[in-house]
Amino acid sequence: TVTDSTDFDFGTGAFTFECWVHLSNVVNTGSNDTRNIHRFESSGGSGWEWVFAIGYHSAWGTGFRMNIWDGTDTTNYASDQCDQFNNYDWHHFQFVRSGSTVYFFGDGQLVSSRSYSNDIQPTTDPTIGRNASSVLGYVDEIRWSNVARSTTSFTPQTTPYDSDSDTVLLIHAPATDGSTSFDDSSSS
Repeated sequence: TVTDSTDFDFGTGAFTFECWVHLSNVVNTGSNDTRNIHRFESSGGSGWEWVFAIGYHSAWGTGFRMNIWDGTDTTNYASDQCDQFNNYDWHHFQFVRSGSTVYFFGDGQLVSSRSYSNDIQPTTDPTIGRNASSVLGYVDEIRWSNVARSTTSFTPQTTPYDSDSDTVLLIHAPATDGSTSFDDSSSS
């Protein structure tokens, strides 16, 4: 869990969430079983949520999924699945908002884009790598930024990120079994 901060109140502005993910076990495809890599939400889960997850759900199949859900406006819902990334290798994922468009990238390739201009202001502590069940694998080079870092396909950086003036959270999480605590390396 990361302590909530006004740095994460992206409002209606630009933002980027990105990380590297390596699964050591693909989630069961026979039941609804999703494992959050990242989650923001409003208090009590009754307003909106922003979730990046891996797993199986009867509504969307097996794969990675980025979901923004607004409990009062279902037209502002963006979600995508990426079955091709479910293969036990390291993969880079990036979720970006620029203007009123959100972009979802897998390994630097645009998976999809959708319109979403609603306000994003979490009221709970965001979580990384856990839900009711933990991620089965590793999450590394977690970076949240208050700028749109990409809106077109790109080559993901394979070395550790450096903090810059647009970085609001940066976690270098070397793949060590059982590690659950990491330091924020951002300058904010």
